[in-house]
Amino acid sequence: MNDQWLQKFYAHLATDRGASAYTQRNYRHALTEFCSWHVEDRKQNSAWDKLQRDDFRAYLRFLGRHNLGRAAIQLRFCALRTFYKFLIRHGAVAASPIKSLSLPSQANGSRNFSPCNKWKTC
Repeated sequence: MNDQWLQKFYAHLATDRGASAYTQRNYRHALTEFCSWHVEDRKQNSAWDKLQRDDFRAYLRFLGRHNLGRAAIQLRFCALRTFYKFLIRHGAVAASPIKSLSLPSQANGSRNFSPCNKWKTC
């Protein structure tokens, strides 16, 4: 697989899903950031059908080390989850390696709200 899937996904966001310009920008940024991280950390391009849960756990640790807030991390993983759902629907991958990955919850003990996990909107 190559970046053709990213281009198809970006077109899908704009046309089929009618995503706002902000959503399109945020998802593009999140996916580009992940790809850049993967090239730098793993020394290879992202092959979406070959990535494993451990790749995403390492990415999550990377984000945590850079002091990103919970909302910023949630946004990045929402984009990744949505992209994997797109890949599954198009037969590019069989399953999502991040489907049950646990993301940071709120530290103050208040209720954790994640649109991707709770309401399946992403």
